[in-house]
This record gives sequence, structure tokens and C-alpha cells, in this order.
Amino acid sequence: MTVFEAYSKLWDFFQENDSFVMEEDFRKVELITISPARDKAAVQSALDSWTKDGFLTKQVQEAWSKELKTNETKVIYVLKKPIATNDQSVSVNSNMAGYITKEINNFCELIEDKTDWSDPTDITQKDVLNILHILNFYKEKYREEIGLDPSSDHGEKNS
Repeated sequence: MTVFEAYSKLWDFFQENDSFVMEEDFRKVELITISPARDKAAVQSALDSWTKDGFLTKQVQEAWSKELKTNETKVIYVLKKPIATNDQSVSVNSNMAGYITKEINNFCELIEDKTDWSDPTDITQKDVLNILHILNFYKEKYREEIGLDPSSDHGEKNS
């Protein structure tokens, strides 16, 4: 696993959780791993990066372990604010704006529906969402074409 893959998995994890403890939550992030130590290193790197960027805080807590009958140290990474409130802005240059608009508008013409026609002077969140809808449309077509289950993100073959 790379750090960028860990970012993605942690993002999904934090959609439902507000804190992360490696010993308790790693398997929720990566169910199957061939190299647990290496994958944990990628997750740890992502957690450290997000902590440095101020997205997470890191707390060290001492807790009594009934099983071990001793104190154990837990490192807990806590979201600073709910992930749903993490708005982001993206800046695109004029060439990229033109390319985004061209692809959206060409698709609108293809399906004969200009409801979501795009303006290259005002790229919005709606345009990004439309690009994702177009991507998903073609992803499903491709899955069907090569015989994969269209509803799966994991590439299971149809029987």
C-alpha cells in the first residue's frame, strides 16, 4: 500500500468514525494484507501527514488493560472537525476549464440532454460532479464489456 492509498482508505474510515487507533482500527482500514507491517507504515505515514497538516490531532492516552493487568499507551488520532465539513477548493487554469467544459458538453450532446451544459468561464462543483457521473457511466460500460459484475468495485467476474 502506498501513502496515497492509505489516504483514500483513511478518508473512507473517517466518514463513519471520528478517531483512529492503529491497534484497534487498522483491520477496518485494510481487511486483507500480505505485508501488515508495511501497510501499517503507509497508514502511519498518512496519519502523521494529516496531523502535520492540522487535519487530525494526536493524543497519547494511558489506559488500564484488564487482560494484561497493566497500563498500556494508546495513540489516538482525532479529527479536528467532522469530515463532512472539510470543504476544499480547486483552481484550474483556462486550458483545463476548456477541457472540462468540452467533455461535459460533448457528453450532453451525445445523450441529447443539455441540462448540465458547462460554462468554461465558471467551472463549479456541479461540473466536477458531472465529470464523475460521466466517468462512472463509462466505467460501468467497460465492466459490462469485459464481463465484470457492473455493481462491484472489486472486479468480480460474472458467472
